[in-house]
This record gives sequence, C-alpha cells and structure tokens, in this order.
Amino acid sequence: MDDAHVPAGRRGGRPLTALPTESAEPLVRTKKGVGLTTVLLVDDHALVRAGLAALLGGAERIEVVGQAADGERAVELAYRLRPDVVLMDLSMPVLDGVAATRSILAALPGTRVVVLSSFADRRRVCEAIAAGAVGYLIKDCDPHDIIAAVRSAHRGNAPIDPRVAGALRPRVAAKASRRTGGKGRRLRLWGGLSVSSP
Repeated sequence: MDDAHVPAGRRGGRPLTALPTESAEPLVRTKKGVGLTTVLLVDDHALVRAGLAALLGGAERIEVVGQAADGERAVELAYRLRPDVVLMDLSMPVLDGVAATRSILAALPGTRVVVLSSFADRRRVCEAIAAGAVGYLIKDCDPHDIIAAVRSAHRGNAPIDPRVAGALRPRVAAKASRRTGGKGRRLRLWGGLSVSSP
C-alpha cells in the first residue's frame, strides 16, 4: 500500500522538509555524505512513521531514505536502499519484525537494526536479538533517545532501553556463557550492549 508524502511541519521552531515515503516508484538515494546516517523506517501505523520521519528528518546528519508498512516491504526496500540503520517495529502484517530483521541481515550484514516496539517482554526481546537486532527501544521513550539510538547503532554500539536491559542481561549472558564456555561471539555481543540513559 502506497503512503502519501509526509507533510512539511515544524519541530522546535525549525522547518521540516517533506520526506520520502513508501512508494510504487523507485526511491533514488542521494550520494551519501561523510558522517551521514541513512535510515529506513518500518511500522504498520502511518501516524507513527510520519512522526518518526519528522523527528529524524529534523536531526543533523540523519536522512530517512524510505518507509515501509510491513515486514515484506521492509525487506524489499532494505535490499534496494541499503540503509545504515533500520528502525523496526515487531508486530506487523504480512511479515513480522523478527522475520524481516533476519531476512535483511542475511543479505545486508552491515546494516544495523534497532527495534522500536510497544512490547518489552523477555520473549520478544530475545527473539529480536537472536534475529540480529542490535538495539531495542520502547515506543514511549523520549524522542531524543531514538535519535541517539540511531546514531549509536551506526557507530557500532547497541542501544538497549534500560527497562528491558535490567531484566534481560543476566539470563542472556548466562545462556551465552553456557553455549560458549564463557567465550565467543554471543557473549561478546551482549557485553557490547550500551544502555541508554533513562
């Protein structure tokens, strides 16, 4: 389903330009500048996508290159646009966020997926991380945390909302230690996670 272009608006007194959205026409990426972070937005709610596009589009050195309303479309756009970061919802029609994350990273291992979800239960978080997501935020977080998470993920860090990190860390770390004997990629991955400020 094609979405209308996000209308121009204002945030903090600064004008926001219209941003590209999911479209039947191919999206043409501008030549990437030094230090620019390109982002693909994935959420089945148009209002959420519009808000995120306005938020990130108003941030310096971040470019929203596309939007998708379901996981299948997200995979298609990711293959074509090759974004630095995918901001991924989990509960979506056609293909959910976990499956979409797995498919995107199978072809684009250099892309960083940050989950932005309403759910903070251990099962969903573990599934997202197992699929390859490097970050996990809750949708009611501070808007500036989303900007910070996108930049952090692009730099190679793994931003995790403190509301899920505290309960999740001991069990995941213990499981990784059992599987690797205290060493290995899983444990190092979790050890590299950075908890965003509350």
